[in-house]
Amino acid sequence: MSSESPSTASKEIWELPLPGHVLIEKLPGIDPCREMSLKEFNTIIKKKTNLYKPTKDDNIKVVVLDEIGKTPKIWMTKSLPQNDYSYAMVAINVYKRTGKVLDLVAISAAYKYGKDALRTRMKTIMYKRNILDPVLIEEELWKWNIYPFIRFYRRNLAPWEQFMRKQAIEAQGGQTQNQQQFEENSMDYGHGSMEPVESTNYHMEEQPMKQESDGLDDIIEVKAEKIDPSGFEMIVKHEPDSSSYGDNNMYNYAPQSSYSPQQHQHINYSNGYQYSDQHQMHMNPMPMVQSSPAYKEQMSRGGVSSPSDVHSASSSSSSVDPSSAAIKAFENEISQISFQALRIARENPERIKLLRKVLFTAVLAVDDKEYNTAGEVFRDLGQRNP
Repeated sequence: MSSESPSTASKEIWELPLPGHVLIEKLPGIDPCREMSLKEFNTIIKKKTNLYKPTKDDNIKVVVLDEIGKTPKIWMTKSLPQNDYSYAMVAINVYKRTGKVLDLVAISAAYKYGKDALRTRMKTIMYKRNILDPVLIEEELWKWNIYPFIRFYRRNLAPWEQFMRKQAIEAQGGQTQNQQQFEENSMDYGHGSMEPVESTNYHMEEQPMKQESDGLDDIIEVKAEKIDPSGFEMIVKHEPDSSSYGDNNMYNYAPQSSYSPQQHQHINYSNGYQYSDQHQMHMNPMPMVQSSPAYKEQMSRGGVSSPSDVHSASSSSSSVDPSSAAIKAFENEISQISFQALRIARENPERIKLLRKVLFTAVLAVDDKEYNTAGEVFRDLGQRNP
């Protein structure tokens, strides 16, 4: 009979407390002598004075990750704007702990490289070292000194981890340590990242597993939206209660968004056709979707336009939410893309795997990173997928 309590048994291994033998690096705590208000932080950011730029081996990056881990709104809210006060509160707490002021680009960069380093290590463990058992993966990650401070991000990587495990199983012809099989229709692509295993370039050096360095490269300038320091003053009418950021129990946090790690939106990206052992495909016919007047008007202007354009292009838009009309038009576009993708798959079944990879890589790249043009997306993906 298992000695685990019901609450413990229902948790993933990375949600459980770290065992006592895992060494956790001691980080500086908050110095009560250091004080900084949100207004003072805005002033420093606006003047760009006394800002600290982290170096390659700077321990301050770990402090940033530690503070982000205590701020679930950042990692449990999809596409949180960089000028949300949560990032400012992280920067302020980093100052109180280290005496150094980091701007929001540096905060975001530290977070990004922490996430990338975790993905890189997990991919190396699963795909190159063929370790697929969740317990063994966790034990390998314990050897990495940064892991305790980025461990919270395992929740976001759950669908990506499942996808990587499935790819590793397929690469080994189905022969794995635990013989665990995964179905495509159980994947959740709504959250986290699904980077194809062939791509190993995460814009950072992948450290050999025998080296227990932090795996984080230099904090370099990242492409981010221009931040108007006054944005905090517009968003935050009053400084948030600091107690809302002091709860170290990240798993008791109830996010404002509707996302729940236990509630996945299952997306079957092979929906519409079935595979036989001979890789033949039987497709459900899909009619061509006719474009709405609003959609045609948008396409004539080069894509999805502003809500006001949709309003003027549709005769019935006076009673329809403009943003809803834009989404509806985009749904029509997606239907067209789906029709073409299914046609290609029907005519070239041997190219289904490539087609799937191209579609999901492109879509999720836009979700994970900010781009201004399609050219930027394709250039970046071209460098990562030579």
